[in-house]
Amino acid sequence: MNVKEIVEKYLKDSGHDGLYAGCCGCKVDDLCPCGEIYMDCMAGYCNPEQDDPNVWYIGPEKEQNND
Repeated sequence: MNVKEIVEKYLKDSGHDGLYAGCCGCKVDDLCPCGEIYMDCMAGYCNPEQDDPNVWYIGPEKEQNND
């Protein structure tokens, strides 16, 4: 198992949606499109942008739907 596979397994097993760091984020099904896992990447949850539900971001908490 390589590091990417280990991280992917952890994210799936723990219920996380992907990784984030600063303004960067990736979903577990497209993990590390940049080609690297950085030391500041953290496990997070996918949330839709308020203005456009087709746009998402990964953050530290799953936000509640305000509908």
